[in-house]
Amino acid sequence: MDAHLKLKAKTGVIGSTSDFTYKWAINAGLPEDEASRLTLAVTEIVTNVVLFAYPHEVGELDITYHQDLTQIEIIIHEYGEPFDPDRHRYDRKRAMVEGNLEGAGLALAEHMVDKFMFIYTGKSGKEYRLLKNIPAEHIADILPHDETKAVQPSDVTEEYHLTVATPDDAEDIAKLFYRTYGYSYAKDDIYFPKKNEVALESGEKFAVMVRTSSGKAVAHFAVLRPTDSNIGEVGEVVVSTPHRRRGLMTRMLNSLVGLAKKKGLSALFGEAVTVHLISQNINHKLGFHSSALMLANFPLTKYDDLVDAYPQDVSVVIDFLILDDINSREVYLPPRYKGLLTRMYERQGIRVIEKRPQKGTVGEQTEFDLLIRYDNKTATVVLKEYGSDLSDLLAKLSVNLREEGLNSIYVDLPLDHSGTTTAVKTLEEHQFLFGGLMFLFHDERDYLRMQNITSVLDMSQIYVYSDTAKQIKRQIEKEQQWIMKSSSASSASV
Repeated sequence: MDAHLKLKAKTGVIGSTSDFTYKWAINAGLPEDEASRLTLAVTEIVTNVVLFAYPHEVGELDITYHQDLTQIEIIIHEYGEPFDPDRHRYDRKRAMVEGNLEGAGLALAEHMVDKFMFIYTGKSGKEYRLLKNIPAEHIADILPHDETKAVQPSDVTEEYHLTVATPDDAEDIAKLFYRTYGYSYAKDDIYFPKKNEVALESGEKFAVMVRTSSGKAVAHFAVLRPTDSNIGEVGEVVVSTPHRRRGLMTRMLNSLVGLAKKKGLSALFGEAVTVHLISQNINHKLGFHSSALMLANFPLTKYDDLVDAYPQDVSVVIDFLILDDINSREVYLPPRYKGLLTRMYERQGIRVIEKRPQKGTVGEQTEFDLLIRYDNKTATVVLKEYGSDLSDLLAKLSVNLREEGLNSIYVDLPLDHSGTTTAVKTLEEHQFLFGGLMFLFHDERDYLRMQNITSVLDMSQIYVYSDTAKQIKRQIEKEQQWIMKSSSASSASV
């Protein structure tokens, strides 16, 4: 139910935007009072843009409305004159004594939502991001206290029955995860039965269930559908402890692969944690191949059953299984990563046809999409067109995102774009490290992923299984050493 509005910055759009926002928020699942609060926040930002962003012209603003199972995100983008909200903070005392209400609109908007972000990117304009959580009943509020994490002994005489999950399975799915993992499972949505129901009804995910002959749910595995590419993420997997080591994981994943093919998906990928080798090992045995290592992918607090055993934010290995028949791929390969990227393609059975970079592929302004995973504290910049402002953009964007508390910034560069080989050098100047190859990841295009993190990680605590994952890890460690030497040399020369 995503929506996008492109508007002229005129006073006449304020009321219509307000009406649309309220109706959209209600349809997205917000109660009336919360929809009113969100609408007020949007109205305040739009009013500020209309009145102050374009003092000498009639400009434009874009509003993007996005909803997933957990949150609503509204992005207001404009290209008006520069503005620093820190210099226009609302001062309650000044307002009461002097009647000066400067900054009141922004302060009100921030108060009305669960998360407010202002991102300034120079020539690419300014973004106001408003986030609102969608209320839902947690499984812990449904289950009697004495049922929490209840484990029933398995009955070896019963047969297992695997079926495609339906919305009617939503509560059993939440119960299964809660009783098996408590609060420690990283994907919070799974604990809310209504969110499971909506996701299965809408096709945002598809899944399989395993039950005993008596009907007891003992295992579940899902594929999540992203919005910008025809691929699926293998995730949300659980096998009840007494029923493990009976081949249920393999049966479920094989079934999901078959369903993915029937649905016409181009690929499947999984994010396997590096706190142990179990999930990576399973992926490898079932035909997945590692292609990326994402550092500090989510905070340790989301993996609270390992707090005492694991000392840092959790990194993940990205494993891919290509489902389409792709014989070859024409790509531009940055020299430093040519060998590693070529081997990744070959492991997927894809022949690389290397293209030579062409001159004149860089314009004045960089075009990009910004995707933020708020709970994970990560942002992904998806580059579309390269401009001469790329270095300045990266500098400003990195500062903005760090100020908003994000730990990791990933940049995806399209390998079918001639400017990528030059862009890699710019990213390296800003201390971005190699991340890996993301097959078919946005609009069915392949991307080189680079990454920059604020966390200081002990790489010896990041465990990887496949040969490719080990090669990626070694490449990252080399680049970390180069950055350290470069920083030391710069300090010594001052």
